[in-house]
Amino acid sequence: AAATSVAHPGRAGPGDHRPLPGARHRAGSADRRPGRPAAPRGTDRLPRALNRLCLLFNPGCQVTPSAANITGLHGACLRSQPAFDSASVRLLGAFVRRLHQPVLMVAHNGARFDFPLLQAELRLASAAAAGCSATADAAKCLGSVLCSDSLPALRELQLRRVRDALFAEPLKQGKPQVRFSLQQLYSQAFSGEEPPGSHSGLGDCEALLRLLLFRLPDCLPLLEAAAAPFETVAPAKLHVEDAAAAASSAAAN
Repeated sequence: AAATSVAHPGRAGPGDHRPLPGARHRAGSADRRPGRPAAPRGTDRLPRALNRLCLLFNPGCQVTPSAANITGLHGACLRSQPAFDSASVRLLGAFVRRLHQPVLMVAHNGARFDFPLLQAELRLASAAAAGCSATADAAKCLGSVLCSDSLPALRELQLRRVRDALFAEPLKQGKPQVRFSLQQLYSQAFSGEEPPGSHSGLGDCEALLRLLLFRLPDCLPLLEAAAAPFETVAPAKLHVEDAAAAASSAAAN
């Protein structure tokens, strides 16, 4: 019931990134050598120039009640949506091509869920359109995109903050409760504020983008160090009988 969304804030925003929970232009750098731009500074605002691509797909299976309750998506509202097909592959490829290169696709817990699921859908749709050069070219473009999971990076930064706080005031600190879901990390970063539109593709993307931009100076090196071409991601094993379980997992994440 949820798919990785790709967006790009454009050149006007700090770090010139993608939502990121999607794709990002890697313009920012901590390298301060002559002729290189200064390291980007964190911000708690989304860029005004922000490209968005938000699509719904018919999952081809029943959406579980738990997933429907969390996401607000159910079989009735998705029944009229198209399946993920070769046209979807070409559309994603066209969107990525118009972004400043290279592109970095970021998803929270993406290594475990979003990236393998998207890879599986891309391969199935591409195989169904074997012989279509436009689809093959789009799939190749998407395969060259770099991808990085934000969960390890943000978890490392959060644990650093906890360790620093305990070291500074060890007697005043109780046992810290550290959580690493996107909603919990967002709330911790923004004084208890709840991310708007949680468990919707676009809402989660924008929440992750804002969180990454806020942590940008520290998290960017971690994201880049862990980045790998999307074509190297092993696809998830998709079966009709467990597709609903995958939708529930997406909602939980």
